[in-house]
Amino acid sequence: MIFNTLENKSKQNEKKLRELTLQYERLNKDVERFFNELDVKPEQLSHMANNPDNFPPKAWEELKRLHKELDERLEKDLSTIRDVNKAKKSFEEKNVSRHWIYCR
Repeated sequence: MIFNTLENKSKQNEKKLRELTLQYERLNKDVERFFNELDVKPEQLSHMANNPDNFPPKAWEELKRLHKELDERLEKDLSTIRDVNKAKKSFEEKNVSRHWIYCR
């Protein structure tokens, strides 16, 4: 019963992962199309965006703040990712065989 629940969650996570992979691939294609339309390389855009002389002081401070927030969010999100296979293996190791009688 619990194993089925874990298996269902695993399947749901796999489905979400496939969906995210598709979204990621679409996003990469959109970004590539964007750079091609502007005839700009990602390195050029990055260089321009990392130069404080290209922005007014208020805008630069806001960009720094947003960059810091994104970094913190990414770090937090990455630290909360669970390894489903590890959880499944751990659960299987804790499981008592069916032919055993549990006693306190």
